[in-house]
Amino acid sequence: MNEYTIQIDPKKKVRALNNKVSTICIWDYRESFFGRGEDGQIKKANPFVERVQFMTATGGNAERDLFREPENFAVKDDYDFSPLIRACKNALRLGVKPFLKTGSIPLKFTKEPQIGVFGVNMHAPDVMDDYYNYIYALCEALKAEFGTEEVQSWSWGVFTEFENKEWFKASPEPAEAGRLFCEIYDYTVAAITDSLGDGVTVGAHAMMMREILKLIVFEPEQFIRHCAQDRNAKNGRPVKLDYMSFSFYDGRPYLMCSMTFAQVANLIRKTARKYGLNDLRIACDEGRINSGMDNKELSPRTVGFRYQAAMDADLLWQMVNFDVDYFAAWSYRSGGLMDGLKSLGSHMAENYYRMVGMEQIETDPADEASVLGIAPLDFRAHSIAATDGKGKTAVMVYNYQPQNIFFEEPTKVRIELPTKKPDGESTAECRFVDDRANFFPHWCRDRDARGLETKGRWSEDSPEIMTEGFDPAPYEQYSHLIPQNLKTEVRNGVEVLEFTMIGNSAVFVDFR
Repeated sequence: MNEYTIQIDPKKKVRALNNKVSTICIWDYRESFFGRGEDGQIKKANPFVERVQFMTATGGNAERDLFREPENFAVKDDYDFSPLIRACKNALRLGVKPFLKTGSIPLKFTKEPQIGVFGVNMHAPDVMDDYYNYIYALCEALKAEFGTEEVQSWSWGVFTEFENKEWFKASPEPAEAGRLFCEIYDYTVAAITDSLGDGVTVGAHAMMMREILKLIVFEPEQFIRHCAQDRNAKNGRPVKLDYMSFSFYDGRPYLMCSMTFAQVANLIRKTARKYGLNDLRIACDEGRINSGMDNKELSPRTVGFRYQAAMDADLLWQMVNFDVDYFAAWSYRSGGLMDGLKSLGSHMAENYYRMVGMEQIETDPADEASVLGIAPLDFRAHSIAATDGKGKTAVMVYNYQPQNIFFEEPTKVRIELPTKKPDGESTAECRFVDDRANFFPHWCRDRDARGLETKGRWSEDSPEIMTEGFDPAPYEQYSHLIPQNLKTEVRNGVEVLEFTMIGNSAVFVDFR
């Protein structure tokens, strides 16, 4: 049995905890944001979610391009922003702010568009001012519909995985492809800020996954250097870059990325620091696990097994201690974004969200070097503790064995917290994020007994159930996380809690 002792030092304040689970990403906003759902439904289903990323929101093919006649190349300004306006209106109605990731270049701005793997144009505009006018007109239309102050509170991103040649390949020459993307970025940012002002948040999304070098058309360093050293190609002002995001994927639960999450984030951080961008915000705009044990794609890029609780806890620990702003998720429930049963990922997000705004206090030594020193396959047991300054201390504890989806070995945990309580017994509330709060194993047993198959491209290991014949009602009883009050012992100014947790799981503890 593994053993892990946590000695909390309330005197050592580290940082305020921000909302690492604030963001969800949507492949095509037309699927969920054209009127579906009751008012506030996303927020009710996912109270931790603040904003939704509309990926490829402004074009790249005839279906996504915001024109009355997308394939009429003779007319460049027959804008029709109504589909995106409709989606933004529904996002607000459902309880979240839009986060608009501008898309690939509309077909009519490129004489010879080339459609890539993701079904969008991979080329640059022939005339950059055509594209500037398009984005500027969009921002003006959004202001007219929602008001300047509201739209200024939204976020913007330029492209998805901008150096991935399956998304963008304006030139076979890396330096020229990079130059063209930098120019697209400049003109996009100029259009947004000319309409909305400099206070609006704008950044860009790189792939950054080094093990798939064959997909890289140019190095992100070229873009970072441009933002740090050059001037905006449209207006000659310093290049505005508020954040830079990346993708992080394990291939399968048994096929890990060659770097940890923090190590991938560090590729951005060390390059930004190299060019003097010492305070650049870093975030993750998509990822987790690409495919299931059946080698089919996971629809939410997560698995339904207990393993996901540990992985999510480990990502949260790395995000907190390596200062990564958020990790955008695809969905959290058995029915996707708004419907169905809570998954373990949902429980993890909700319980971390309860700690947001609290002040982190020291438990593990977790400086930058120690976080980066963890190898991708290392077993780890870690914790995050925080105080609200009013007598409550919250602790997240987890153990995680990467690559071993059915890791069962328990960990004996001992938490020591300085206290002013008198000697004797007390209690702490514990919320175990493990199979006691997981509908998925019950569904898997019934699915296999009934011989049901998950047809098509999606994996049966997804907690967002894509199997025909799934009825969530019988499994609702298994999806609840029920708190337990465990006894603690107080002696000589220290409160001690001991418990055992199963492998690949997490626990949230509240001391009062």
